[in-house]
Amino acid sequence: PRSTLFPYTTLFRSPLDRWAIQGVGSGRCSIDNTFQDPHVTGEVTLADFVFDDFRLGHVHSDSVRLDPDGLGVRFGMVHAVKDESRYRVEDLYLDFHSDRFELTGLLHADELRLRDFYHVFGLEDDERYLPYQGVTRGQASLHYTNGFPGDRPSGTLEVDRKSVV
Repeated sequence: PRSTLFPYTTLFRSPLDRWAIQGVGSGRCSIDNTFQDPHVTGEVTLADFVFDDFRLGHVHSDSVRLDPDGLGVRFGMVHAVKDESRYRVEDLYLDFHSDRFELTGLLHADELRLRDFYHVFGLEDDERYLPYQGVTRGQASLHYTNGFPGDRPSGTLEVDRKSVV
């Protein structure tokens, strides 16, 4: 035989394997510069995108830039559709450094129906929220962490609303 696979072979383990990620779609990737300082950019479109337990809907971004070490990714703008809702997240940054997760970005709720919002977080059948329905528009800064000291088991979400209608 020309090659042998030994049982003690170690495979690369990604920091992404802590979080369930699903969706169907396509992407494009461009790699420029040197091996030591790669510039990885691209675009992505995913239908029924789910990150961890967050059911985010159909997402698209044509401005994606990967950190040189591959453990962070910045999206200039993410456009999303969740059932009848439309929202965008500007300057979305996903940071997977140090075996933990941090998300920052500016949410633009163009037309966010509360029932779709509840569905993102798995609260669509929660009797406490069923009487509250409506549509909201506005902006909010998002900061979500998972795996940091003091985080809840499901992570910690901080929202600083800029304007809400």
